[in-house]
Amino acid sequence: FTGEVESRSVFLQTARARASVATFGDEILICGGVGVVGMAEGPLATCEIFTQDGIAASMIGRQESMPRPRVGHQMVALETGNLLFIGGTGAGDIPVAEIDAYTAP
Repeated sequence: FTGEVESRSVFLQTARARASVATFGDEILICGGVGVVGMAEGPLATCEIFTQDGIAASMIGRQESMPRPRVGHQMVALETGNLLFIGGTGAGDIPVAEIDAYTAP
């Protein structure tokens, strides 16, 4: 590989660790995880949404909520236009058995 690589930074509205990331159409969703206080405040139920813009991402100023807070979960984008949230742990560090679906507005 030779040549220059363009880069720029964008920032999450909420700092988060152990979040899940999935591409969904032309969007990048970063969902769940824990905030700066960690599990003491419990897992996050929010998703931050970015659009793919060339080689970088740009915030489109939208936050959505998952049906329930999760950390350490998986996300799967389906051809039907749904995104599934699978597994992870919820409040009290208890494993989540429900599979939840999200449909983009």
